Amino acid sequence: MQRIHRTVGAPIFTAFIALAIHAIAVAGGGSVLVRETIELAARRSSRELVEKGARETAEQTVESAIKRYGPNAATAIADGGLELIEAGSRYGDAVMRVAVEASPAARRALALDAGNLVPMVRELGQEALELEARSPGIARKVFTNFGPDGAKRVAATVPAEDMPRLVAYAERADTPQTRKVFLEAYGKEGPGIFERIPPTLVLAGGLTTAMIYGAHRVTSPLAAVSEQIAKNPDLAKRALDWTAIIGGGLFALVIVTGLWHWGWFRSPTIRNR
Repeated sequence: MQRIHRTVGAPIFTAFIALAIHAIAVAGGGSVLVRETIELAARRSSRELVEKGARETAEQTVESAIKRYGPNAATAIADGGLELIEAGSRYGDAVMRVAVEASPAARRALALDAGNLVPMVRELGQEALELEARSPGIARKVFTNFGPDGAKRVAATVPAEDMPRLVAYAERADTPQTRKVFLEAYGKEGPGIFERIPPTLVLAGGLTTAMIYGAHRVTSPLAAVSEQIAKNPDLAKRALDWTAIIGGGLFALVIVTGLWHWGWFRSPTIRNR
């Protein structure tokens, strides 16, 4: 229940910030918007700007960002916290340019590690930041194994908890084509592909296209049979009944054959030959 509350609460909080900033921008003017943005950022960081010099520097940074990017900059700063303001002062406009295009979670990640993430975004693209926000340290590995197009797909569709396993399998692939096929298979099967192709098998012999296709061919019919039995319990009962009948018949045939062999059903004349 706690996890659900967090998942639902984050978008609501973000929407509240956006609405509040929009209202301030319309009603209060620039200076009010700057002050309120800093207050929202302080709330996000759970700390205050106590020193007068630090607050003045923050106001200048926020004012400059809002003039350049509009109210979206205020929303980004509120999501990122005071650390985003400090990163903007330290690394310049590049930080805010990335932040206004990012998701709320990615803005916070950027604020906490701007020195490393801004160059990465410059090199790999905005998706790198989104990947890092969900699974720190994963972005470069995703781009290395799946390329820019694959990285976009991973950033958009793969849950954070599956990313390490996805990358670990891809790193054991024998060719780039195998990695592509594996990503497509994951898109269709989801995390079930990790059960179809166990990690012990991949660690022992690597990942090949034949393994991926083979897993689908072997396991899909079995899965289909299991699904039909689950949907039709009578089917399983009938199958067991017929199994019992056939098994009983075969057992009786074996007994009769054995008795015939030892002469139980043959005439004395035949037995004495």
